[in-house]
Amino acid sequence: MTDELSATAKQHGVLYMPKRINKKVSKMQNEDALAKFKDEQDKNEHFARYQKEQDPDKRKKMLSEALAEGWL
Repeated sequence: MTDELSATAKQHGVLYMPKRINKKVSKMQNEDALAKFKDEQDKNEHFARYQKEQDPDKRKKMLSEALAEGWL
């Protein structure tokens, strides 16, 4: 049945997708999503502290840190 389905899909130019994602691929996607989430949280905390900061020198330093992190 699967061979017939894939042969039919090839004839019609349709890609046959597996029902599940490989465990290793899923793990890599989860790790990437977690790293992105943590970076977003760090960014939000950094700019919250930046908004509260009153000293202009510290604000400049915080902006340079944000630039180094790639947030700007």
